[in-house]
Amino acid sequence: NFFPRTAQQTKFHYGFSLLFGLIHGMGFSNYLKILLGAETSILKPLFAFNLGLEIGQLLIVSIYFIILYLYTRFIHQNHQYWKISLSAIAGIIAVFLMIETRFW
Repeated sequence: NFFPRTAQQTKFHYGFSLLFGLIHGMGFSNYLKILLGAETSILKPLFAFNLGLEIGQLLIVSIYFIILYLYTRFIHQNHQYWKISLSAIAGIIAVFLMIETRFW
């Protein structure tokens, strides 16, 4: 969000995000399998968890777009300022979370 991207870079970012999500999801499913035991099916708990996660993400994105709309409509600023500010805040929060969990 800080630097302009070409179409090729954007495709790379989508592919990288997809790969990261798949690896992350497989790791979580293995962790859930350990928690539930070998005999229990993880299909329903994993589906319920993912559904809850997606609903939460949709809620956060909806709030973001409502605030963005109000910001650009009433403060009359370019949304690029908002996007950069929010990206910086998200990056700072991510660094704090990484430090708190010692990167793992």
